[in-house]
Amino acid sequence: MMSPLRLGLVILAAILAIAAPVSAQTIGVVLMHGNTDSPSGNIALLAAAMEGAGYLVERPEMCWSYRRRRDRLFLDCLAELEAPIARLTSRGARAIVVAGMSQGGIAALAFGARVLLASSPLPQRGRRSGR
Repeated sequence: MMSPLRLGLVILAAILAIAAPVSAQTIGVVLMHGNTDSPSGNIALLAAAMEGAGYLVERPEMCWSYRRRRDRLFLDCLAELEAPIARLTSRGARAIVVAGMSQGGIAALAFGARVLLASSPLPQRGRRSGR
């Protein structure tokens, strides 16, 4: 299992790579906890440090938390990420990073794959406007 410090460095590197032209105050991060943990568990210190650095952070309680005990199917849980993303957007986030620890990391990858599968087609190459 990755240490919280190493996880934080990986997440920070991802944020910097994805949203380099955007200031920290306009980067929103959905940070998901690990299996049977909670938003106030292992990721709380990382979230606090990110917020202290100016990032907008949401820590939803996911369906695999200790309290919820898998009350929904895994893929149905991913739909729950829309609400924290909307909250971050309403708070001024112009770029969103979805990240997590352990089971939350797996969910971040699955959410990203779902987004890629639902993306719009590539723009036509070589076309100029006005033609």
